[in-house]
Amino acid sequence: MADRGAYQRVSTEKLEELSDKMARILRLSGGIQGVMWIVIGAVLIWYSTTIAETCSAPQLHVVYLGIGIADCFEGCSCLATAANAEAPADLLQHAILHHKYENEGRKEESEQQMDQVVHDGTPYALRAIATCCGTCICFITVLWLFVWGSSMLPQATSGCGDASTIFGAVLVLHIVVILLLCCISQVLQNSLKSDFAVSIPPPEP
Repeated sequence: MADRGAYQRVSTEKLEELSDKMARILRLSGGIQGVMWIVIGAVLIWYSTTIAETCSAPQLHVVYLGIGIADCFEGCSCLATAANAEAPADLLQHAILHHKYENEGRKEESEQQMDQVVHDGTPYALRAIATCCGTCICFITVLWLFVWGSSMLPQATSGCGDASTIFGAVLVLHIVVILLLCCISQVLQNSLKSDFAVSIPPPEP
């Protein structure tokens, strides 16, 4: 972590480059996650319509439909975050410029940057809270549907086709996708951190 004095040795042009790269990374990460969840959700919604009414566990239709809808909602949330990627990048840039100008004795410019952080940060924070709440609701809903669906599997003995086998495959798919997305996000974050570490030099001896 760079000390605050290190910000004095960073040009505003370099900060703009880092801000733009951060926005691109957030767009890429959110876009990948959004598309993957929407595709998975759409497939599950379609599959829920193929479960016959004669299935001995007809409520599996509701389970697949619910998981599909929750996945699509999560995907839309990720795409919305990606579309708003400039906001957190701009906030970070304003915060760093605030410290830079403050350490350089440029009080008026420093206060302007902090005012910009407060002005832009409040609506972004509200949107971020709403997105986090939506993600939590989706996660809890999907988790509950998987538990509920698991309790129905012993009843799915006739007329359900491959619903039981596919249920296990869907569970594994969700775990794999979550782990994959976590790895992608970590790689992108590490790339951004390394750029910041190079661009913001350590304190001078």
